[in-house]
Amino acid sequence: MGTPAERISYLNVGEVSRLTNISIRMLRHWDETGLVSPQRDWNGYRLYSDSDLSRLRRLLLYRELGIPVPRIKQLLDAKPSEVIRELADRRGRLARKAEQINQALADIDRLMNIAQKGIDMNDATRQSREWAEEAQSRWGGSRQWMQAAEYQVRRTSDMRERDMKQFEAIEQQLADAMRRGVNPGSDEANELAEAHRRSLVWFDVTPSMHVCLGRMYVADERFVQHYDALEPGLAQWLLTLIEANATRFGVDLDNVTWQ
Repeated sequence: MGTPAERISYLNVGEVSRLTNISIRMLRHWDETGLVSPQRDWNGYRLYSDSDLSRLRRLLLYRELGIPVPRIKQLLDAKPSEVIRELADRRGRLARKAEQINQALADIDRLMNIAQKGIDMNDATRQSREWAEEAQSRWGGSRQWMQAAEYQVRRTSDMRERDMKQFEAIEQQLADAMRRGVNPGSDEANELAEAHRRSLVWFDVTPSMHVCLGRMYVADERFVQHYDALEPGLAQWLLTLIEANATRFGVDLDNVTWQ
């Protein structure tokens, strides 16, 4: 009767390769680098014991967790306390990565929703939904629409507050200029028109687009009410201001297009 050591079963490298789905070449490399080094028979063939297979499974597990191979080699022979510290550190890294991935997925969903429907569900009211639907039907196929959607996704609450304050300040300057009798086409009027164009931060507004928007302000009673509440006649005066400034850039006011 043989001894217990003699009854231990071994697997050759080909059998281990099929069992673990690891190439023979990789198993040989791990042997040469000391990661998993089975014993050899009298012909020099590798023979893997149950202990070797257990070590190999640990190696594969740590590799799936993203731990670098040099560090894995250390962990395979480390005390449990050191392994636990490494796993805790790895878990923290993966948790932070998961947060980044989840945020990216949320941003993608938000961008798709804004681009398709014009509605930012993070900041949606009944009025904004109605305006978004109208804007989407008007500009939904344009490059600027997508640019505006992208801006909304990356805009923080601080940016939103800054944009609002900047736009309100420009509107007050426009109302003050109208009260002071500033003439459209003058240097001050052109500077105000350009400041107003720059305040439209959601997308790049060309002088021609600026005219289109100015004409919409006059055609849409909601905009008329908004601007005229600041100063009676401001909507029409702003359009005159915008058109006078646009001619400096070669815009033909009789053939204005959204480009």
